[in-house]
Parts: sequence; C-alpha cells; structure tokens
Amino acid sequence: MTRTVQRLERAGFVRRRPDPNDGRATLVESTPAGMALRGRIEQLWAELEADTVGDMPAAQRRQLLRGLQGLEANLSFATTGDMSP
Repeated sequence: MTRTVQRLERAGFVRRRPDPNDGRATLVESTPAGMALRGRIEQLWAELEADTVGDMPAAQRRQLLRGLQGLEANLSFATTGDMSP
C-alpha cells in the first residue's frame, strides 16, 4: 500500500500529512487533480463490475466473495503464518 500511495503522491493525485490527533498516523487526502479523476475511476469500476459479475444474483455474489476471502486468508497464512484478516 505504501508504494501505491507514494506513486499517487509523486503523480500529484494525493498528499500526505501528519494526523493532528495521532502522532503515529499519517492522513492521505486527495488533491484537486485526484478529485478530477473520480468520475472516470467510478465509471471504470462500474464497467469492471459489469464485465465480471454482470447480472449474477446477489446471493451468488456473496458466496463468491466469501470464497475469495477464504482464498485470501489461505494465501496470507501460507506466506506469513498470520490468520488475521
């Protein structure tokens, strides 16, 4: 995640600043350039959703999501030994 935020920051789409309430935390916020992309990104996500799950019933989507979450947990455990979500 850190690398992704760094790339977005270098591109001018986000900025980081210290959290005024928690010295350990950093806040990431969108810049005007990042906000200008919001509509296009939402459109792309909608297209991806239509292409992948299309008219799949909600119950089947939930079942698929549970299966993918289980797969993620297994892979996480296999690589780190950590079962936390």
